[in-house]
Amino acid sequence: MYYLPRGAVTADWDDDFKSNIRLESARKSAKTCALHLVTLSHPQTSSALSRPYPFSQVIMKQLLALALASLAVAGALQAQTLTPAQARMVGGCMIYPADNIWNTPINGLPVDQDSAVFINTIGKGYALHPDFGREASNGMPINVVDGKATKVKTTFEDKDDSDKGPYPVGSSANALVEGGPNPKSGDDHHFLTVVSAPKCVLYEMYNVSPITSGGTVGRKSNGTIQAYSGNYVDLTSNQLRALPPNSPMGLNSADAAGLEIMPALVRYDEAASGQINHALRFTLPVTRSAFVWPARHYASSNASNTLLPMGARIRLKASFNTAGYSQKNQAILNALKTYGAILADNGSPLFLSGTPDVRWDDDDLHNLGKVTFTDFEVVSMSAIADLEYVPNSGKVDPDAKLK
Repeated sequence: MYYLPRGAVTADWDDDFKSNIRLESARKSAKTCALHLVTLSHPQTSSALSRPYPFSQVIMKQLLALALASLAVAGALQAQTLTPAQARMVGGCMIYPADNIWNTPINGLPVDQDSAVFINTIGKGYALHPDFGREASNGMPINVVDGKATKVKTTFEDKDDSDKGPYPVGSSANALVEGGPNPKSGDDHHFLTVVSAPKCVLYEMYNVSPITSGGTVGRKSNGTIQAYSGNYVDLTSNQLRALPPNSPMGLNSADAAGLEIMPALVRYDEAASGQINHALRFTLPVTRSAFVWPARHYASSNASNTLLPMGARIRLKASFNTAGYSQKNQAILNALKTYGAILADNGSPLFLSGTPDVRWDDDDLHNLGKVTFTDFEVVSMSAIADLEYVPNSGKVDPDAKLK
C-alpha cells in the first residue's frame, strides 16, 4: 500500500561473550601445547642419551609445535563459524517467517521509473557508511533476556503511538543502550531487547533514559524508565503495526518508519557466515511526507515527489563488482543486491545500521565507503506494493511475481 497524505505536510551479546571466552581458552590451550612440545625438544641427558638433539632438529620441532598451535587456534575459530540460518537467529528465535517482506529477495523486481531522479536529487555523491563497528559506541546493541527477566514500568512521551509497558530490562550485561559508555546527548539511544525462545518477543524503545555512565539502562528515582516511544512484536508472526483510521501520518514505533529496527541490522555473525539473507536499514537526511508498505509512518513535512518516502527500497546494482572486497563486506554488498535496504529514519546520508562487535575490523568496514549512491537503484514502489498480501501484515503475496 502506498500512503500519500492529502495536502501532506541493530550478536546476541551473551553468545558473543561466551564465544570470545571459548576462543581465548583455545588460544591459551594452543600456546600451552606449543610450550610443552618445545620443552620436549630439549630432553634431559641420561646415561642412555648423553647428547642433546642437533640444533636443526630442535628448530624443526619448535616449528612443528608452532604449526600445531596455529592449527588448534584455527580449528577453534572455524568451530565458531555459524551457518547463515544459524546466524540469522537471535536468542534461539528466527526473525520473522520466511515469507516476510524483510526475508524476501527483491533482486528480480523492476527499477522505479523515477530512480535516477531520486538519486540525483537526494545526493548522488553520498557514500555508503557502515554505522557500526568494533567500539561499543558504534552501532545498536541487541540485548537478549529470558522470559523471567524483570519488567520495568515505562512511560512514553508519545503515548498514543507506543505500546504500553512494562518492558523487560535485564542486568547491566544485557541492558545496553545505543551510544555505549558515557553516551552523548545527541544519540538516538535506542534500546533493543529480545526475549529468547520460546517467547520470541522483540521490545524496542527510542531515546530511553536514564542511562548509566556504563551505557546501560538506569532507573529514575521512582524506579521507572522513560522513552520517547516504544513498541513490541512477536517475531514468529508477520503482523505489522495496525494503522489507525484517519491518521495520515500512520503509526510510529521506535523507528521513524514505524518498523522494527533489530531485524534489519547488520550483525557480525551473519557477515562472517558469508550470507545475510534479509533486507537492511538505512537513513537519509531528508525524506518525503509519505510512506509505502511495509512502513507504517513518516516523519517529514516535505511533500516533494523527488524525495523518497519511508519504506522505499534501494538496491545495489547487479553490475556492481564486489571483487576485491573482503568476505564479510561481500556478504553485506550481496545482501544489498538481493534484498536491498529499506529507508527507515531521518539521519545521516546513506548510513547503514548494524550492531557493535569487537570482532569487526573497522578499517575493512571503511572500504564500503567506495560504494556511492549512484551504484544503487530505487526498486519500483508499485511493484513492492503489489507484494502486500493482507492489510497490516508483512507477509508477501504467495502468488506475487518476484521476477
